[in-house]
Amino acid sequence: MLQAPFFDVGRPAYLNLASMGAIIGHEITHHFDSEGRHFSAEGRMVNWWSAETEVHFASAAQCFSEQYSEVVDTLTGRSLNGNATLAENMADNGGLRAAWRAFRSSEEEEEGDDKVEKEEELVPPQLTALSPAQLFFLVYAQTWCSAYRNNATLAYVIDTDEHAPEQYRVNLPLANFEPFSKAFACQKEGAKMSRPPERRCMLW
Repeated sequence: MLQAPFFDVGRPAYLNLASMGAIIGHEITHHFDSEGRHFSAEGRMVNWWSAETEVHFASAAQCFSEQYSEVVDTLTGRSLNGNATLAENMADNGGLRAAWRAFRSSEEEEEGDDKVEKEEELVPPQLTALSPAQLFFLVYAQTWCSAYRNNATLAYVIDTDEHAPEQYRVNLPLANFEPFSKAFACQKEGAKMSRPPERRCMLW
């Protein structure tokens, strides 16, 4: 997977975080989702969470389950199954947050360093009007760019796959994520890609 579009040595490191970093974060988050939570660091089935953690997790899981189940795909008329895709949905949201934290951490470490300026030289001229944060989210979205041969195939994926269709793997985590709303100034009430704080789902 260490090749385009997931990874490219010829682009700024933060854009690799947006794609490959989010994928790695996704897989790590699986250790703390509805399935991975049942296994210890040694791979044994054991309940290692505190009662407080259990309550917090149950609340987060219910939020994700309900949020995804509310979605009706416009092409097929099918509703997403938030329970069937819960583990993957939580991992998608967790992976995005982990990659963003890594990006912000690297920005703070490199502040005042000429490395940032050199990395910006790697951005194509037609994209220089976009901020690093905006490019981060665009590359994150591009990672899941896909198309289905027909609506019947898409309906089959919605009905049977443990993953939500790719457009929802992008749109729902981003709508849950305030830094995305700030980056694209879509915080107004009713904005399609933004949710009020009380309607956002998050693991942490």
